Amino acid sequence: MFRRVTLPNIRWALLYGVVLTNARAIGEFGAVSVVSGSIRGETLSAAVTD
Repeated sequence: MFRRVTLPNIRWALLYGVVLTNARAIGEFGAVSVVSGSIRGETLSAAVTD
């Protein structure tokens, strides 16, 4: 019943969810790679509090 009734009705919602989830994951990876630096094997640290 799920495959014949429910799944066809939510097909596009599932597709959009997968696309948006992947887009957010790629965006987060980009932000982390910019902040962490681009030198391989070396990470710069910053103090958040004193």
